[in-house]
Amino acid sequence: MKLIFIWLILTPLSIPELSIRPKFHSQEITQAYLDALQSDAQWNLNPLVMAYVGVSETMLAENVFWPREKWNYFNSGKEKIEKAIHQNKNNPELRYLRLLVQLNAPSFLSYDESIETDLEFYISNILNSGLNMTWIKKFCDNLLDGKHLSNLQHSRLNAFLLDLND
Repeated sequence: MKLIFIWLILTPLSIPELSIRPKFHSQEITQAYLDALQSDAQWNLNPLVMAYVGVSETMLAENVFWPREKWNYFNSGKEKIEKAIHQNKNNPELRYLRLLVQLNAPSFLSYDESIETDLEFYISNILNSGLNMTWIKKFCDNLLDGKHLSNLQHSRLNAFLLDLND
């Protein structure tokens, strides 16, 4: 009976994490998607889920009309990403998610201070993250599409991808 109780407590935390990555990368981010992520009352206890919620919020800023609403979505998402990384500094997927936002956010938002350190951390640690190679390559491809990726950073990511294929 004790094992069932423990399983019931831990299950809500693990279910979103199992499906969040493929769902996030396979669909358009909408308010309905964000609401679904946050429908689990414990979404904010899992740093990975919290970061995906944060990235989703920053992306939704593009879809709203009023500048103040855009600002609120972006800042709320950014805070969630930063909090998730603060809770789990050694997770390269969290660094990937922050990189994804920083490489695509408009420069006037000044959310670009961690690009270089996150890229270095990602490249150095993603192979030891437990993710399969398909996801690692998908993440690299997404980063390579970043609007604010420098030529040097682009070259480093491409070299990393080439090493993966060898």
